[in-house]
Amino acid sequence: ISATGYWATDDAGNVTAAAVDTPPADNYIHYDADTNILTLHNARIKKGLPFSEDTEAGSYLGGSAIGVLNQNGDAELTIRLEGDNVIGDVSNGIYLLSYSGGKADLTITGGGSLDVKGSFYGIRVQSNTGDAKLTIQGEARVAAAVTFTTGDGVTVQSAADKDADLTVDGASLAAAGGSSYGAGIYFYGPDTPRLTVNNSAMVSA
Repeated sequence: ISATGYWATDDAGNVTAAAVDTPPADNYIHYDADTNILTLHNARIKKGLPFSEDTEAGSYLGGSAIGVLNQNGDAELTIRLEGDNVIGDVSNGIYLLSYSGGKADLTITGGGSLDVKGSFYGIRVQSNTGDAKLTIQGEARVAAAVTFTTGDGVTVQSAADKDADLTVDGASLAAAGGSSYGAGIYFYGPDTPRLTVNNSAMVSA
């Protein structure tokens, strides 16, 4: 997805392009390129980007249902939840990667829910050279889990001398890691990671 438009999803988790200006009746994705907001409206996504060395996205984000890659700058996205949304049967549910020269910043907001399950990562926000931040806010209800025994439900990864932040503000987050060495919430890289919980938010890890 690189331009504004709608995509329909079906019960099997397939995603197909729809009309640019008119939303499907239900079960859809919308991306606004001007605001960088991805809306999930009762969406079902069970297909990941194929692994491929022929493209940058396929090399770095292969297996991800939702992925954002910036090779030389910030990787940023806002996901707005409407209704009940499901991501599953993929290697990585949501993966934001700033490979070099920028930060990684993911915000999940809205009044809906998201149940995301990946083999290795549920939600992963990673900057190799800068700050990494995940914010879940409003009335959003997010559950992130993995199927692999050493996978992590939520990973926030920054460079060693940068900030790694997870903020849950008025929302709820349930994060479950794998049964062997997996973590519900895993901070990687920084000397002092930060977890902030505000406004009657609920966190279960």
